[in-house]
Amino acid sequence: MYQIKLMYKRREFQLTFFLMMLICIAAFVFACIQNYSADLTRVLSADKTFILRDLGSDFLFLLVYILPVFAVLPFADSYYTDQKENIVPLVVTRTGVKKYFFSKLYSVAISSAIVTFIPFSVNYILGLIAFPLTSTNFIKASPSAEQTDFYSDNTMENILFPKTFVNHPYLYNLIFMVLLTLFLMICSILVYELSYYIDKGRIFILSALFVANDVLILLANTSIAGDFLELAPNCYFTAYDITPRKSVGYMVFLFVSIIVAIICLIPGCISKLSGKGKAK
Repeated sequence: MYQIKLMYKRREFQLTFFLMMLICIAAFVFACIQNYSADLTRVLSADKTFILRDLGSDFLFLLVYILPVFAVLPFADSYYTDQKENIVPLVVTRTGVKKYFFSKLYSVAISSAIVTFIPFSVNYILGLIAFPLTSTNFIKASPSAEQTDFYSDNTMENILFPKTFVNHPYLYNLIFMVLLTLFLMICSILVYELSYYIDKGRIFILSALFVANDVLILLANTSIAGDFLELAPNCYFTAYDITPRKSVGYMVFLFVSIIVAIICLIPGCISKLSGKGKAK
C-alpha cells in the first residue's frame, strides 16, 4: 500500500493520467463535432468512434507514439529515483528485499493500467451515451453505398478476429482495449526491472520502450522482415487495423517473450537489492 500511495502522489502519474484523460475526451468531442447536424444515415455508431478504432484519427496516430512513454512515466523509473536519492538501503532494511521489489512491481503495473484503461473506458462510455448503437455508415463523411469495401473478404483477411468484429463490434473494441492495457502493463514491469541493470540516466530508462517500439515499426517498413510478417505492436493492439501480414502467433509471442524476460530478471533484481541492503 505504501508504494501505491507514493504512486498516486507522484507528479508524473498525475500528469500522465490527466493528459490521457484529456486526449480521450478530446477525441470524443471531436467525433461529436464531426457528426453534428449530419443526416441520421451518416452518423457513426458508437463502436466506430472509439479512440482505438477511429480510422484516420490524429488522436489514434498520436497514441502510437506517446503510449510507450506514458506507460512507463508514472512509476516504472521509481527504483532509479529511489536509488539516486539514497532511499533504497533505508526502505529495504525496514521492509525487506522481496516486499520492496514486488510492491513496486505491482504498483508499476497498476499505474500503467490506470493511465490507459480508465481514459479509454471513459471514451468508450461517452461514445455509447452520445452515438447510436448501429449505423449504416462506416467512416466520417462517407455515403452508405461505399461501405461494402470495409466488410469485403480482402479486408476481413487483414484484421484480427474478423468474426468477432462483424458479429460483436462492441466486444471487439473491449477486447483490444484489454489487450493493449495488459501489454503496456507487462512492458512497464519489464522497464522497471531493467532499471536495476541500467545506470545511464532516467531519460534512458523512460525512453527504452519508445525506442523499442520505433525499432519494430522501422523493421516492419523494411523488406528484411516487413514483407513476411508485420512486427509493429500498434498494428496488433488497434481495433480494425487493416495492415496485412499480421499473425496471432506473433501477438502471443510478444506477450510470452516479455513475461519470460520478466521472470528471468527477477532473481538478478532481488540480488542487487540484497546488495543495497547490506551496503547500508
